[in-house]
Amino acid sequence: MIVFRNVIAECCDGRITTRHDEPTKLVLHRISFATDDGGRDEQGRQYLPDVQPIPDEELDGPAVAARFADRRLAPKGAPSWTRRPGTYTGGEMPYTFLARTDGIIDQCLPVRELAPHARRWNTAGLSLAAAGDFRRRKPTPAQLSAVVYFSALWWAAGLQIVGHTELPDASTDPTKRCPGEHLAPNNIRLLAHADRQEIGDEDRARRRLLQLGVVF
Repeated sequence: MIVFRNVIAECCDGRITTRHDEPTKLVLHRISFATDDGGRDEQGRQYLPDVQPIPDEELDGPAVAARFADRRLAPKGAPSWTRRPGTYTGGEMPYTFLARTDGIIDQCLPVRELAPHARRWNTAGLSLAAAGDFRRRKPTPAQLSAVVYFSALWWAAGLQIVGHTELPDASTDPTKRCPGEHLAPNNIRLLAHADRQEIGDEDRARRRLLQLGVVF
């Protein structure tokens, strides 16, 4: 069993866009601000000097929500990658769930809320982000175990488990790899298969989700 926290009150800004249909996919993402210093110009000056890196070990739901609330644009002439996260989402939190490095799952938004995380797949997709840059490093054992079991619960509940960039047109960046090779969706599905079989049918899976504390 995994450890689960409800941090919805700390992450939700009061804007609720309700889903019209039940999600059909659990979409896996990566999120890391560990190297985020706002970017620098040719003279070494920071574009957004008050934005500081957040170590992956300190990243939780409220920290992610606070960073996405920042909608500032980069100064004129600055590279587009210096835009703050919230400029892509309208300042809204994009992830329903966050898997922390310590293996705790934070619920940041109710399942019924439509979160902006995968463009045209937002309605069909329920988002689970894991803290870390999995293009460069592996998840912690506790984090991997939590992602696998939580994915198995939703798989047994009837959702397809997919990676963000497995979905066509889910990102404006055609070269993006999310969640990354060290948290490859194929591997998650392989590891989750046994748990899915043990969990059983959809009714049992949904009861377990409710027992865990998931807010629908």
